[in-house]
Amino acid sequence: MGGLFIDWDSVDGADSYTIYWATSDGVTPDDGTPIEVADPGYLHETLSAAQTYFYVITATNLAG
Repeated sequence: MGGLFIDWDSVDGADSYTIYWATSDGVTPDDGTPIEVADPGYLHETLSAAQTYFYVITATNLAG
């Protein structure tokens, strides 16, 4: 098991981010597993080296 550091540019006005991940292509916020983070960048730990992972990241502010 290992880890992957996911990094992205900050979005002006964003209060938080949600990383949605899955092991199948085409992950969306509707079907991905969510991880809530406050700042850009996250170490996704305990991943299998033999598995491919897919990610989508959304930004949220007080307006949604």
